[in-house]
Amino acid sequence: FQPTSRLKYSRWLRLFSCQFFAQTIVKEKDYTLTYLDNKIEVQFNKQVTPIAFNAKTFSAKRLKQSLANQNTFVLDSLNPSEFIKLDYTLNDDPSNTIQSKYIAAKSNSTGEIKVYFNHTVDNSKAQYQNAINLADTLDDKLIDYINACQSTLDIAIYNSYSPSSTTGIAGAINNAYARGVKVRVVYDGSTSSAMIPLLNSSIPSLPSPTSSSYGIMHNKFVIFDADSSDPNIPWVWTGSTNWTAVQIDGPDKNNAIAIQDQALAQAYKTEFEEMWGSNTLTPNTTLSKFGPYKTDNVPHNFVIGGKVVNAYFSPSDGVTAKIVNVINSANTDIEIADMLITRDDIRDALINKYNTGLSTINAVFDSQNPTGNDFAALQTAIGTTKVVKYSGAGILHHKFMLVDNYNAGSDPQVLTGSHNWSTSAETRNDENTLV
Repeated sequence: FQPTSRLKYSRWLRLFSCQFFAQTIVKEKDYTLTYLDNKIEVQFNKQVTPIAFNAKTFSAKRLKQSLANQNTFVLDSLNPSEFIKLDYTLNDDPSNTIQSKYIAAKSNSTGEIKVYFNHTVDNSKAQYQNAINLADTLDDKLIDYINACQSTLDIAIYNSYSPSSTTGIAGAINNAYARGVKVRVVYDGSTSSAMIPLLNSSIPSLPSPTSSSYGIMHNKFVIFDADSSDPNIPWVWTGSTNWTAVQIDGPDKNNAIAIQDQALAQAYKTEFEEMWGSNTLTPNTTLSKFGPYKTDNVPHNFVIGGKVVNAYFSPSDGVTAKIVNVINSANTDIEIADMLITRDDIRDALINKYNTGLSTINAVFDSQNPTGNDFAALQTAIGTTKVVKYSGAGILHHKFMLVDNYNAGSDPQVLTGSHNWSTSAETRNDENTLV
């Protein structure tokens, strides 16, 4: 290539930079996704047929098959935060089962991520961004987000408390409703949820079922302004923190994470509306799905602020396997703060990593001892100084893991959310997890 002018050369250079440097690659089981501005390249690992891309705004004109590789398709001219449903059949699958996956285009959001704790943090350990210790004001920070909400507020909360209908979190929700925000609330039907009766009686709410086949609605997430025309307005709030006095004020140890991204907000909204049973202000109990009745119906890969963020919901998305994958990705170190571990497959993944030479594994679990707890087995295999019980006041309620924290040449990851490392979380509860 020989540019005929400095101007053409500069244009070519910008194009070259966009095509070869401004890309993010994500590998899934059957395919690899390459994100390029308003395009996504889907390269399958095997021969596939038939293949269909379905979305309300997606047309065949924007689907291009690569001439060089017939297993590669380019989704072109994508709208920001657009979701595309991908249906395909692997040629070597004798059952011809149609696989359905969802892909999300990058949003035009800021990608800002805030990490909050309700207890002391050591920011001398921070490499890029300081964690924020809100102590007993974590509820005030949540109230700040609620007060800034403009149009829609979707809440899924396991357990909650508020001092009154005019103060605390309930007061902020009621004020949002009074100023015209459309509010919807899903809560666990088996807990006291003292805040729920304090909400304006006109705010629609839905308790989760209490049948024996179901576990608990264990989420603690909020979606702010998911449908805003301004992509810098939507936020998702999630983490381990229930809205009770001991969970927020202490002594229980908790975290929350807030992410500004419209595509992620839309995914959480889809999960919310699966439980809600409709996309209106009125819940539909005939169509609502909780726990083991839910389906895997959202994208899981998002490019947020230049970082890959994976979002998973239990029990439809096989989250235990995702936890094991994060463990198996470790090259140098694993650090864990988790309420409990009763899954032998997670236990075995940690022990296998240690036995194959990953000596830097440090884990703290809460001191409670439910049936099937794998704490003792981990201590025996990895060491009593590396796997310890939390000995402070209250409950260590976190569910997070760090992998290759100080190894930028690897693939450093954080896993967090509401999902305890238990079979109930894997098979019966409504949960959410971010990686």
